[in-house]
Amino acid sequence: MRAIGDILKDKKIPGTELSEMRRVAAGAASAFLKHTVLPKQVSFKNGTLFFSIPSVLKAELMLRQEDMKKVLADAGLSVKAIR
Repeated sequence: MRAIGDILKDKKIPGTELSEMRRVAAGAASAFLKHTVLPKQVSFKNGTLFFSIPSVLKAELMLRQEDMKKVLADAGLSVKAIR
């Protein structure tokens, strides 16, 4: 009898890649803003990151968007734009 972990190890689980991208982006944004950004506040579509955060924090993030893109690129995420 095989363990469930062995069976799922080679299978692609839907949503795990997107979930990981959201977690990495939220962590990077939290580091820049010095304020907690949750993964559920981040969405990713067609190479663009969307943040559902208060406008004051979003404005600060927009000012540092090139630095944020560089950090995300170092983490392995290809981001065209941040909104």
